Amino acid sequence: ITHHFAKLRGLDPYFLFFAGFFATQHVVLTAQNLYDQDNKPFKPTYIPVIAACFIIVVALVILFFDLIAGHLTFMNFCDTVWKSTSRIYIQGLRIITK
Repeated sequence: ITHHFAKLRGLDPYFLFFAGFFATQHVVLTAQNLYDQDNKPFKPTYIPVIAACFIIVVALVILFFDLIAGHLTFMNFCDTVWKSTSRIYIQGLRIITK
């Protein structure tokens, strides 16, 4: 994925993978910690806090992309993801409608 979206070479994808892995572990462990702290069956703050944590982690991963690659910005990332996913969905729709 990093070769396709960010065109990273060398060891950069591995460092980015480990940074993303640790960030994902942070989100999972934070979610578990928040879930265990509240004994009520309905947890009104659980979803917003996890969503905010996820958005911060995504922003940090994009920042890591920018620090590692130097040419990737947030808007470039969004544009590349949008073009790639729209191409995948369009191809899927063409296959389905045949």
